[in-house]
Amino acid sequence: MTELKERILAQVEPDLLQINKALAENLDPKTALVEKVAGHILFAGGKRLRPLLMVLGARLCNYQHNDIFTCAIMGEYLHAATLLHDDLIDGGELRRGRPAAHTVYGPEIAVLTGDFLLARAIQMAAQTQNIAVVQTITAITEAMSIG
Repeated sequence: MTELKERILAQVEPDLLQINKALAENLDPKTALVEKVAGHILFAGGKRLRPLLMVLGARLCNYQHNDIFTCAIMGEYLHAATLLHDDLIDGGELRRGRPAAHTVYGPEIAVLTGDFLLARAIQMAAQTQNIAVVQTITAITEAMSIG
């Protein structure tokens, strides 16, 4: 690892730890199977650039609310949902060097877990009680569905 990369990672390590903690704590699956399948995609590696950029961007804009990690992981749940769906639609066999969820758990379970992650992101948006957040998340979900 280069010295610059090590310095950057050292600066953002507390945020990355908080992001990973928030991803696990906010998942709130209703069944062990959903937890296992969602974990297959959410905790299979990845650099967490999307949520990290959101947290850093919010700080840059002097956003001071405590919900920044919640908002950041909403996007990660939406992204994971699209990966579950896309891997099945595209016939992808691997994701991040591991078997795609649909090849391990079956297509129905992979799709329904993706649906759960979409619903979880929308529910989290509603819990912010900020209509702008809800409108943004639902607009993203609609655009993804059309795409």
